[in-house]
Amino acid sequence: MLPSEIFTGISMKTTDALGYTLRAELFFVSEPESQTFVKGQIWAENFVPRAHWEARLPLGIDNFHHPAGTGVIGHHTHWDRCYDMIDCIKEVKKVQDYHMDGNGWWDIGYNFLIGEDGRIYEGRGFHIQGAHCSGWNTQTLGFTIMGSFISDLPNERALNAAKQLMAEMEKRNFIDERCWSFFGHRDKGSTTCPGDRLYEEFKGWKNFHRECY
Repeated sequence: MLPSEIFTGISMKTTDALGYTLRAELFFVSEPESQTFVKGQIWAENFVPRAHWEARLPLGIDNFHHPAGTGVIGHHTHWDRCYDMIDCIKEVKKVQDYHMDGNGWWDIGYNFLIGEDGRIYEGRGFHIQGAHCSGWNTQTLGFTIMGSFISDLPNERALNAAKQLMAEMEKRNFIDERCWSFFGHRDKGSTTCPGDRLYEEFKGWKNFHRECY
């Protein structure tokens, strides 16, 4: 269902003495100012939608317009690392609480969070504008790898999950398959994020600092 469309009707028709058929009647009404919140489609075995980690409801949303005009920004949380689903869910909830209660944001800031359990946790998701990099949230999707990676790298499971996520974005044209760019947070803001060691790793990834015209 598109953001500007709503379902408004359904009817049931008798067919014969043996039973009924259900006939849906769809009426679509234009609502240009409407907002939507798309709940997690499970698109991979290692994807954990919001409902599974019991996310708090967002206080508001801004729809994200695809494809992203610039591309993707990678982060680290600079907090604790996690290696299994139980601990990673605790970490995701901690980040959401901090972003909502500490920063006063509508929701967790990242579009996705990645743990060293190799899972991809849905933050705001593909369809909702994030709050991960000031001035760039309308043009980029942002993921974070949970942990602090100043001198250490995340494990291979986390790195592979991040690459898997960006491949999915490209495949579904959430980022422009013809040309998109990948940046570390420090490229677009005054920060040391995503940590020196992880940033060095990012330099070898697909489309790092690619120029698109």
